[in-house]
Amino acid sequence: MKLSSVWLYEMILKKYRMIGHVGLSGRDSYLRPYLCLDADYNKRPGHVCVVPVTSEREATDIANAYLADKMFLVFCLIENANDNSEAENHSADNFLWTAEENRPGGAYVCIAANDAAAVLNDIQAVFDLCDEWEDSIISLLAGDAGMEKVLEVSAGFLGNPLMVMGTDFSLIADADMEKLPERARLFAEDGVNVEYMNALL
Repeated sequence: MKLSSVWLYEMILKKYRMIGHVGLSGRDSYLRPYLCLDADYNKRPGHVCVVPVTSEREATDIANAYLADKMFLVFCLIENANDNSEAENHSADNFLWTAEENRPGGAYVCIAANDAAAVLNDIQAVFDLCDEWEDSIISLLAGDAGMEKVLEVSAGFLGNPLMVMGTDFSLIADADMEKLPERARLFAEDGVNVEYMNALL
């Protein structure tokens, strides 16, 4: 499975402090991560590459050397646990590129993380979770489980209510819609929420 840099960014952000990012997109896709040392990222086009660095300058130099390569570099900036003064001065504004013409072909993030191997494992876990969801969907479809069950599994994975609606605005299937406040639901017990429908149109 391939995952977009935006999706991975959102997952990484749940656990790590973000220092800077460049080139994130929901339209790109990257394969499982590698821990990249001694220019190993040069051998991993199309993959997520976890790269430990000791400064933003080091991260910038590495990224500048691979502007055109399609990789998602996750720079793990090692910070001195006994001195947070440097960490407080990190700014996304001065990290990597700001000018559009200098944007790289891939995507790049820099996070505060002293253990690059732990970051690698966390990103692997994201891929594992997505693989499990995909396998569940394939099994459900192969077993003719129905739209309702597919939406139920997907809503649990995404953490959002889901709904499938016909072109005539009829409800075909939904999952976890009860988690929404009643005024935010398109379909109420007594029929369509006309105010919500008008807002959609």
